[in-house]
Amino acid sequence: MRFNAQFILRFGINLVEPEIAITMRKLIYTLLIITLLIINSTISKAKHTQKEQDKPFDILGIGLSEIDVLSFVDDEYIKRHLTIPYDIPKGKLSFTDEKTWNSLKNSLKEFTLLPSGEIASLLFVYSSLGGKSAFSTVLAHDEYGEHFLNNIKTLGISLTNTSPILAEKTVANLVYVTPDGATTHVSVNGNGTKISQKDIKYHQIKDFKMVITESSLWDGGAQSRAIMRAFNVAKKVSTKRVFLLSDSLFARQYKEDFIKLTERIDILIASQKSMFELLGVKDVQKMIEAVSKLKILVLVTNGSKGAIAIRGSEVYYIKPNAVESGKIIDKTGSQAAFAAGFLYNYIHGKSIEESGELAARAASYIIQQIGSNPKNNLSEILNGNSNN
Repeated sequence: MRFNAQFILRFGINLVEPEIAITMRKLIYTLLIITLLIINSTISKAKHTQKEQDKPFDILGIGLSEIDVLSFVDDEYIKRHLTIPYDIPKGKLSFTDEKTWNSLKNSLKEFTLLPSGEIASLLFVYSSLGGKSAFSTVLAHDEYGEHFLNNIKTLGISLTNTSPILAEKTVANLVYVTPDGATTHVSVNGNGTKISQKDIKYHQIKDFKMVITESSLWDGGAQSRAIMRAFNVAKKVSTKRVFLLSDSLFARQYKEDFIKLTERIDILIASQKSMFELLGVKDVQKMIEAVSKLKILVLVTNGSKGAIAIRGSEVYYIKPNAVESGKIIDKTGSQAAFAAGFLYNYIHGKSIEESGELAARAASYIIQQIGSNPKNNLSEILNGNSNN
């Protein structure tokens, strides 16, 4: 005679009192439902994990395409041409009108055009390390736009827009580099292209492990909504959300917005000065205490002093990769390079310590050259060659 579980279950229950039998049936059915739910949850998690591993690309960057008009000058030049006539201080980002900007540019005897922008600079380094990345941006059909497009194509960075020539004018910044490696940036008030929701291919986000954008895009309006939509889509398709906050001016202007944004992202990368401004603190310990309450990974950079990675109660101090002062040429892309190195290792399953080590090596390499576009293949850094 063949017996099955259903027969034994019913036969056994029928041998007891009716009221007890009803209670036993309810208990058994409840246990069966719980078991099925656990099995279903386990299967869903397994599928979810597999989905993340199968994403074909690493990083989707959303940002502006900019050109740096870079020149090497001494402190006397800064004082005579910027500080005295226009009250533009050394080592900071300043804004002026277009007439003054053109006058400053025309006074330069020599300069170099370099593709730039925080996200673009990050992707330059990330791709050179061997990562797979794409850029969502807009360009203008002008001299600067064509120069940027030609450079990004040579790096193998994909453009999500098949026809990115959509802007009226490419953003251009004057960048003065003094012998100590300090950089003074001058841009035009209101200068810049605008990225709208139609410029971001949201359906492509599912193919990336991370989507990253920058604070300079935040305007409290259309661009901010485009960023939030990208982050909302990213969350639904299990793509990590990363925000780059590099300038304290934006931290001060949009403080409340960025505090709320920390609840909608997974990783925040910011300069220490920006974090002080954002959190309203003046020392590192208070900053750490405030950041530890956030439920995200925060990477705080501090130039030649290294960086701090904070994730809840975990605090990691990342040492800088020392470079002799005489070898420092241009610090412009140091933070972007640091972020790129960190994210490269982090995406590939390395620890925070290992990610920090690569970040420091990448940054130390970039400051020994002009611009943020690596002159050599930075995959060599992965083998420990830190000062090539």
